[in-house]
Amino acid sequence: MIELSDAKDIILQQVIKKSPEEVSILDSLNHVLAEDIFADRDYPPFNRATMDGFALQSKNYSENRDYKIIDTVFAGDSFDKPLSDSECVKIMTGAAVPDGLDAVIRIEDSQISGSTVRFSVSELKSGKNVAQRGEDCKAGVKLLNKDYLIKSTSISLLATVGCEMLKVYPSPTVSLITTGNEIIPLDQHPGPHQIRNSNSYAIKALLKDIGIKPSYENHVSDNIELLRDSLSRGLHSDILIITGGVSMGDSDHVPGTLSALGVEKLFHKVKIKPGKPIWFGVKEKTAVFALPGNPMSCQICFKVFIEPYIRGLKGIAAHDNPFLPLSQERQNRTGRNDCFPVQIEKANSFMTTLDYNGSGDIKGNLHSDGFAIQPHDLITVSKGELLEYIPWRAYD
Repeated sequence: MIELSDAKDIILQQVIKKSPEEVSILDSLNHVLAEDIFADRDYPPFNRATMDGFALQSKNYSENRDYKIIDTVFAGDSFDKPLSDSECVKIMTGAAVPDGLDAVIRIEDSQISGSTVRFSVSELKSGKNVAQRGEDCKAGVKLLNKDYLIKSTSISLLATVGCEMLKVYPSPTVSLITTGNEIIPLDQHPGPHQIRNSNSYAIKALLKDIGIKPSYENHVSDNIELLRDSLSRGLHSDILIITGGVSMGDSDHVPGTLSALGVEKLFHKVKIKPGKPIWFGVKEKTAVFALPGNPMSCQICFKVFIEPYIRGLKGIAAHDNPFLPLSQERQNRTGRNDCFPVQIEKANSFMTTLDYNGSGDIKGNLHSDGFAIQPHDLITVSKGELLEYIPWRAYD
């Protein structure tokens, strides 16, 4: 049984970032850029009205003066007639301010009389209610660096500068295999000693949260030949995830079968609770994670071990999880790094522990925002003491 930190280091040492691929703008969400992004022109690309109103020259402006309304300029219109300082155009928000005009007075400060208008503004400065060309950025300015994680807030900018297609680091291919004679599909009625295949859905949900759908998935009984066939197929993916069959029981055939298939074991059993029996190995380009079958063990092992590996393959920079204060004293006499579900108190970011009935508790993580990790050598945590926090949502 190895230390948690050593297990994580071994896993991350296997990360080799994938070669870039080109994808459409919407498919780039939650991927990492493999290229720098530059402004293709000035933004705004013209002097833009920020209010509905009247565009005019600020020079020689007077509140006690009638201005002749020459025309109306809408967004998308062009207007190139020269105007005197006693003339103006009605203009809509977003429209290009005509050359020679340098200010906009809003509709609310205007009194229109036929084809003339007077304004209730005592003074008018150049640039009033006008977004100047290039004030957001100039053509050629770098907007996003290579290795930037594309978020929903990035999509508008990318569309604005014309990035219909983008070079990104792709997601890895993943195979998911669940095991166990007692496991049945959701559409079947369980017998007295059977359970539905919840792990398959839990892992797929966690994968979906980071933008991945398994390319191959299967459930196999505790039959060595069937298991071998399914694992052989799963080894064609970048990542193979297996649940169940990894402990020391007579029907726990996964470690031996992986070894027979040429998968190199890098560790088996980690000083963590729940999740101690986790197995990790590699074969050529494939990383293999064999997780315990209990639902809480399965979900926590994914977050602690598999998700950081996937993030590395996608080119997402490694990050440290936050440390948050615990709202009450807690004991850990397990001798292992103890992972337990918590809710976050929104007012002060304290973590409140939630009761659960062991790693097989089907509702143990139900109302949690994430989980905290109490180190094996920290027997007592005092109220307010900081512990590592891992949220369930991948990009929180």
